[in-house]
Amino acid sequence: MKHSSAHATHPYQNRPVRAFWKTAVAGRSGGELVDLWQPKSELKSTTRIATFGSCFARNIGARLVARNWGWINAEPAPDFAPEMIADAFGYGHFSARTGNIYTTAALLQWLGWAAGQSAPVDEVWPYNNRWIDPFRGEIEPNGFESPAILLQSRAVTIAALRKAIESADVFLFTLGLTEYWSNAETGAVYQTCPGTRGGRFDATRHQFNQARTANVLAELDAARDLLHHINPALKLILTVSPVSPSATMTEAHILTAASHSKSVLRAAAGDCAATHVDVDYFPGYELITGALAGEPRYAVGQRHVAPAAIDMVMDHFFAAACDDAPKEPAAKSAQITEDDECDEAYYAAFAPDAP
Repeated sequence: MKHSSAHATHPYQNRPVRAFWKTAVAGRSGGELVDLWQPKSELKSTTRIATFGSCFARNIGARLVARNWGWINAEPAPDFAPEMIADAFGYGHFSARTGNIYTTAALLQWLGWAAGQSAPVDEVWPYNNRWIDPFRGEIEPNGFESPAILLQSRAVTIAALRKAIESADVFLFTLGLTEYWSNAETGAVYQTCPGTRGGRFDATRHQFNQARTANVLAELDAARDLLHHINPALKLILTVSPVSPSATMTEAHILTAASHSKSVLRAAAGDCAATHVDVDYFPGYELITGALAGEPRYAVGQRHVAPAAIDMVMDHFFAAACDDAPKEPAAKSAQITEDDECDEAYYAAFAPDAP
């Protein structure tokens, strides 16, 4: 039904095309959307971008590299390490060798260490006669030879994280999960549940947490403060990973738990961006999960995002550039199998009847 009147005036009459579902979304695929994102700050191919976060963030970094953008690698692999070995040991996945940072609580912990406002705990986990870092379990596939070597390596990464922040124009963080485990005595936030990938679970010390929207927003605000403590000029871009959690500790069905988690993260990220002029939100999550026509966006299993869909998401990111950045990648992006790089995927191995 269409209404018109020569004398009618109201705010909707002056809204742009992008403000209406009928003109901006209906009948379009993700790649056909226009005017989707208007960055708050100028983006160029020379913009120095540090990327951290959940597994999906690694896809962003790989595509920045493929386009010859200014992706920061503050902790490169040793020169003697072949590319395949460097990749297996977590080099080049993020702007420092932090491994996946799934939650805002974990981000705040890493930034506190990098800013020198808190000392990293000396906790290490036994694993097959070697040692696993509770905060970045996958960076050493077979574990460290000794606790001392592990702690020294962690210190190198903390210094690299600070270097990445100091040298970046933009800190791009992908929010992944709201569920996490921590140490009730020390407050340390773990990457995964103790006992699933090294360590021993202790119900008296190991605590399950489910972050609420207010928790995530407060942690994002605190993270912004720490980032500016290190680099006052830094801009922050937030995204939400469209990759669902592999398991839940709540009583909800995993589908419901996943929807709740992503809704919390999306709401908090949007509120943070709406509050601060130097914080932006890039809608990669909506491009993958939104009700858009076109090719399937998830691979078999309905959890991992198809490579072509990731390329479509990043095409929108690069389209917002303010210079003559190349429209096509200069090199092919690495195609990442999420479970190969996602510590949290270890939970799936404990599903009933799992091989």
